[in-house]
Amino acid sequence: MARKLSELIHNRGFMIGVKNVLLVILGSFILALGNALFIVPPGLVTGGVSAIGVIAQHFVSMANPDFKVVDIITGGLTILLFFIGLFFCGKKFALRSLVATIAYPIFFAILYRIPSITYLSDELMKTEEPLLGLLLCGIFGGVLIGLGVAVAFLGNGSTGGLDILSYLIAKHTPIKESISTFVFDATLIILGATLRLDMPNNVPLALIGIFSALITSLVIHFVYVEGNTYIICEIITCKDEEVKAFIHEKLDRGTTIYECVGGYTGTPRKMIRAAMAKDEAAALQAYLATIDPKAFMTFSRATNINGEGFVPFSTRRPSKTYPKQESADDGK
Repeated sequence: MARKLSELIHNRGFMIGVKNVLLVILGSFILALGNALFIVPPGLVTGGVSAIGVIAQHFVSMANPDFKVVDIITGGLTILLFFIGLFFCGKKFALRSLVATIAYPIFFAILYRIPSITYLSDELMKTEEPLLGLLLCGIFGGVLIGLGVAVAFLGNGSTGGLDILSYLIAKHTPIKESISTFVFDATLIILGATLRLDMPNNVPLALIGIFSALITSLVIHFVYVEGNTYIICEIITCKDEEVKAFIHEKLDRGTTIYECVGGYTGTPRKMIRAAMAKDEAAALQAYLATIDPKAFMTFSRATNINGEGFVPFSTRRPSKTYPKQESADDGK
């Protein structure tokens, strides 16, 4: 038993899977925290499943101010959309959102039901300018929501919800996920404004909701896109065997070897080319400095790499059907 446990711990694939699950759970918690702290209490509509709950809460509060339904609606819709994704998108996609489908509604329900959770938003609303408090809620809420979604993405997962519908639309139509997501969020913000005309500061609420959604997108881009950048390293060194062994054994990355000649000296050399994450490139740079300070190393940034050890190739159906190219024999 101890041996099997040790093998699992030293298994790179298993540890990556554990790391990804933990990132999705952490992302789900941050997402729930952002909604429960700053977005839901002041009634901001910024898009996503929770926005539907916020709109519904407005009408429920008219009949019973003490009855909360945002977490109930959010959890119910999240689970419903998961099964829609499972049925129409397949098990592989559904598994990406399974952890968040379980974790996010639980985290949000717990945080939402804590009486003191609205302390921060209440204090912000007590300022001399209530709209300033709303704006601050939108800013901090947008930052936390964007951070939560980005962390879940870094764990190769999905936060589920309306993202499943966006994926489904992208799978069967030429419409990209980013476009359909924007349409969903914009529709919910407009609905929130038109259905709650009796609410004070209704128009500013809608504009702050748009601003908060924009902040969310910027944070996702900064944390996920910039943080998920890979590096192409090219090294020319007299210690090529040691460097190659370090990349293979310590970093668990592959290499490509090129034969080259120094233009000035005419000395034949070998150039090692390898793709890796930014932290691995930093470790390689530090190692190279200890064994060959005169080595030459260049870095090239790659926003995405497909293949073994990186992002798997997409099996999504292409949005356009290209005509079959005729071969020379086809014309006969």
